[in-house]
Amino acid sequence: MEAITSFTVSYFDYRGIRVKVHHPIPDRKYSGWCYYLILHLEQFSDVKVRKNLWLPSKTWEHGSYWDQGKLPDWVRDLDWHGGITWYGKQTGSGGNRTVEIGCDFSHYWDEGRSYTFEAVIREAKNTADKLHAATQYLCRCLGDGRLVPESEIVPPGYSQSYRDEHKEVS
Repeated sequence: MEAITSFTVSYFDYRGIRVKVHHPIPDRKYSGWCYYLILHLEQFSDVKVRKNLWLPSKTWEHGSYWDQGKLPDWVRDLDWHGGITWYGKQTGSGGNRTVEIGCDFSHYWDEGRSYTFEAVIREAKNTADKLHAATQYLCRCLGDGRLVPESEIVPPGYSQSYRDEHKEVS
C-alpha cells in the first residue's frame, strides 16, 4: 500500500458543533480517516460539564499531554469509532476555551475496510447527536450571537426570540 503523505481537512457545523474531518489523499479508501468534535465550553449550560472537560495538563520529557481516561464516562461513551484517540484544548481570544475530541479509523478491525467521506460524516453526526442527548449544548443564534437551547433555534439558525424581535428575518 502506498504511504499517505498528506491529508485534506474538511469542516462543517452540525447542531451547533464544529466538526473536523481528516481524510487521506490520494487514496481515499485507506482507513486513515479521523473526525473531531470542536466543543466551545461556553456552549455547555452546565458549569460542572465545562470543568470536567478541561483536563489538567501533564508533562513528560517530550512535552505535555492530557489523560483522556479522565474524561467523564458520558463523553467516552458517545460512540466514537473505536474510542477517543485525540484530545486537545486551547484558550482563544477573550479567554474562550475550546476542546477538540476525536477518533480515528486505523484500528486493527479497520484493516482491509474502506470508508467513504459520507460514512465518516454519518459517524461524526451520530457522535454529536449522542452528545446532545447526554447534556445540553447550546447553539449560537446567527442574529445576535446569544447562546440558546437548540430547541429555540429555527431555520436557518436564528433563535425564535430574535425572529420575534426582528420580523424582517424569516
